[in-house]
Amino acid sequence: MTRVIDAPEALELLERAMQAKGEDYVDPNAVMGEGCEYGDEFGHPSCIVGHVFSYLGVDVTTVSRGSVRAVVEQVGIIGHSGELIPDTPGFTYNALTVLDRAQSIQDGGGTWGDAVASASMRAKACA
Repeated sequence: MTRVIDAPEALELLERAMQAKGEDYVDPNAVMGEGCEYGDEFGHPSCIVGHVFSYLGVDVTTVSRGSVRAVVEQVGIIGHSGELIPDTPGFTYNALTVLDRAQSIQDGGGTWGDAVASASMRAKACA
């Protein structure tokens, strides 16, 4: 059975990413207006949701580029070929909403602290 990530777990993973980089961290790709890269060609996570994927054991080099909702489904994570990446977790609708909120703040040039705070408000609204 596929593991399913819910909103509280998604928020915990976002908080872990923020703690790793710092509350004041701003993704340089967002500042340059290049949008999110979930990871680099070496397999290192880049954006905040890329870190979440990495914590879940997902090879971020295989994740398709696009919005959180474009690459994450309730049944798994979409790869470059448009097919599900094997053995990736599913996500509840509320978890997707929490991740999407954090990613949107980050992509707008916000700090990861602001991204997690906004995601936390969204998680509370989903509860």
